Amino acid sequence: AITMDVEEIEGIGFLPRDLIIDILSRLPVKVLHRFKFVSKRWRSLISFDPHFKNLHCIRSKGSPKLLLTRYDYMYNFDAMRFESTVHFTVIDVFDKSFYNHFTAHVPDAGCFTISCCNLACLISYKTIHVCNPSTQEFVKLPDLQGRTFDPVVGFGYLAPANAYKLAILAVRGYIFDDEYGEIPYDNDM
Repeated sequence: AITMDVEEIEGIGFLPRDLIIDILSRLPVKVLHRFKFVSKRWRSLISFDPHFKNLHCIRSKGSPKLLLTRYDYMYNFDAMRFESTVHFTVIDVFDKSFYNHFTAHVPDAGCFTISCCNLACLISYKTIHVCNPSTQEFVKLPDLQGRTFDPVVGFGYLAPANAYKLAILAVRGYIFDDEYGEIPYDNDM
């Protein structure tokens, strides 16, 4: 059924809601972010409508977006210090202005993953944020408890439940071998 309301007729001309959904659901997230300021109706549609989100997710599966960073830590026994190297892999990610907005919320983020459903996960040592790039809204998840190393985060959209699920695998504690051969280990996991 084709539906329309007064705001759409007065604000942008006579465009049926179904046609607007069909057109907008084919656009990249960067463009959608700009279009959410066209009207209150478009902002509501882009930001909150589950049918629109699902349709956009399905149509964007052909080009998943990914930005990963990986830290390699190494102990230099000669210099008695830790050294680290950061490796970046970037695949079809947003422009620099969005990246700056992104990192302003979690300045020490260690890994960014943008799923096929256009959600982003920002991970630091103790915090995890999930972001909707189309609305630039951030949700801070409960803090990771204790010391964690290299958390691996996966998330996805479950269409039947209309819900996003997040799974975190993190190693807590440490193993360190000193000159006497002792290996202390925190087994409170």
